[in-house]
Amino acid sequence: MTDDIFRLKLDMKRTPLGGLDVSDDRAVREWAKRGVEGRVRMNGLLRQLARFVKDTTEEVAGLDAFLELGEEGRVAAVLRVAGRREGVRRVFREGELKIRDAGGQLRRAAALMELMERGAADADDDWWVAWRFFGEGSAGVGNFHGEWIEHHGTGLEALDEVEPAFREWVDDDRVEVTNSEFWEKPPEASPDFDLRMASLPPVPKRPDHPGELAVGIGRSMDAEVLRQGLTCHLIFLLTEGSLDRFEVRGEPPCTLDDLVRSLVALGPCHGVAMVSPGTFVGPGGETLRAVMTTAEQPGTPLHIRRVRPIRLLPGKPPEPLSEVIQERALREGEGWFGVEPGVELGLHMLGPVGEPAEVPEG
Repeated sequence: MTDDIFRLKLDMKRTPLGGLDVSDDRAVREWAKRGVEGRVRMNGLLRQLARFVKDTTEEVAGLDAFLELGEEGRVAAVLRVAGRREGVRRVFREGELKIRDAGGQLRRAAALMELMERGAADADDDWWVAWRFFGEGSAGVGNFHGEWIEHHGTGLEALDEVEPAFREWVDDDRVEVTNSEFWEKPPEASPDFDLRMASLPPVPKRPDHPGELAVGIGRSMDAEVLRQGLTCHLIFLLTEGSLDRFEVRGEPPCTLDDLVRSLVALGPCHGVAMVSPGTFVGPGGETLRAVMTTAEQPGTPLHIRRVRPIRLLPGKPPEPLSEVIQERALREGEGWFGVEPGVELGLHMLGPVGEPAEVPEG
């Protein structure tokens, strides 16, 4: 009899946590739920991911490709080993599951689990699980139905009693990991990453507050977005002599926050605004597509966000709804100004450069 050998390679992407207290159970789990909510609302689905939380960063690994091969037991075993690495404080798994509602009907659910190993080989592990039912709305957004359902307990038998769909996430089916290697590699941009800049005329009056910058940039973008949509991130830098517009396409080799910090560090900057596609939950619970314009100015530890919800219905033109202003105080290490970027950015000209050439008459 020969052993069934299986090799599994996890590629992880590291991102900063932004001041999250990873020792606070409630804070970390609320953070994890908010992340799931954002991904479901934006995409109308939830991919299978593992999240390894450290003191100041998290490492995220995609699991879809392995699970399509029916390798749940092996994936569970590998995730246990990866979670024992030095510095890993918490391990979460997220993805879609089919779970029965109170009426006994199987429904799509955004599911989240934290597994806490006790260390002893013969000890049952502690776990925390949460799920929230959702469906896909118009324009591919996700709409949630009801609130989060949460449970915690110890051992697989107790997990089966709460919701058996979670068992395959942690039951390693007696798989033994005989060898594991972990190594760092330099961050790489995706092949389609592209960052382009255009200098616009300076604004007539420098904003006194980031709210003015968010509203001004957001309103100036409304007509363009309604006409052709928004399929990338736009970053506007308010400098001494111009308003510089950067268009970000593809996946950069760092977080968007670090990309903005790197742009800000290129020279004197009086304000920055980022325009991004997003979602907005209306008063009735409906998830809508939205354009988010978030602004910050040096010396003001606030992010002011101007939200323009847009209702998209088949066969009808986009319907812009009333703008909403949101304000969030920044914690230490969260802002775009005064925070050291995690990457060094180098820019070079692709052209055109300088004044356009004169075209002869005739």
